[in-house]
Amino acid sequence: MCHNILVVIPCSRLPKLHNLKELYVSKCNSVEEVFQMKELVNQEYQVETLPRLTKMFLEDLPLLTYLSGLVQIFENLHSLTVHGCENLIYLVTSSIAKTLVQLKELTIEQCKLVKEIVGHEGGEEPYDIVFSKLQRLRLVNLQSLKWFCSTRCIFKFPSLEQFEVEECPQMEYFCETVPSTPRVKEVKIDDHVEEQFLGCDINTIIHNTTLEKFIIVEVMFEKDPEALGATIQLHCEDYEEWDFGEWDFGDSDDDDVYEVNDDD
Repeated sequence: MCHNILVVIPCSRLPKLHNLKELYVSKCNSVEEVFQMKELVNQEYQVETLPRLTKMFLEDLPLLTYLSGLVQIFENLHSLTVHGCENLIYLVTSSIAKTLVQLKELTIEQCKLVKEIVGHEGGEEPYDIVFSKLQRLRLVNLQSLKWFCSTRCIFKFPSLEQFEVEECPQMEYFCETVPSTPRVKEVKIDDHVEEQFLGCDINTIIHNTTLEKFIIVEVMFEKDPEALGATIQLHCEDYEEWDFGEWDFGDSDDDDVYEVNDDD
């Protein structure tokens, strides 16, 4: 039971979780923050904050809007999964994103309000954000997602091999600048799979794949407009906001894992 928990890990608990390796938080209707966000001047909290935390899984947290906390908390994460957090607006700010240098797998799925993964911090100048070790990136069933990040920051993914986007109907491009992805082997956009990158950037693949969907509908409509009524409704039901008039063609010790779960 966790109906009354607002913050999963308060600041006062950080020194006691020095050996924490994995964090699971599931089905907690009252949780607003995973890590308490407030200014800490005590050096005890500033040095080696959760230095062994490598895996985080967050599921069904309806009041969570983004991940906050000291940037040191995220420095050693290898795997981050967020599932079914219906009021999530973005995952992390750009300042926290810069610390995810050890992250290898990132999955965000079924968060219906999330508009971008890396949130914009007002007044910031563009700078490089490097996900040095990220190998797999999955964005699944994010009905409001428009981009990975709306700022002009330059994203680099030197280790990324698999990139997957499914059921993200509003996504038109990845980010404003062309992301660096020199090692990508597979790009999957819904049912469209590019097994070889062939020098094409992710922005172009997303744009072309989205465009192809509307080309298919337009061609079918020209051939048989009367018979296509049901097809248009089925094929485009997730694209209600688009303007069609503008077409232009493991096992662990107890102190290693922290789990919060409410199955009731």
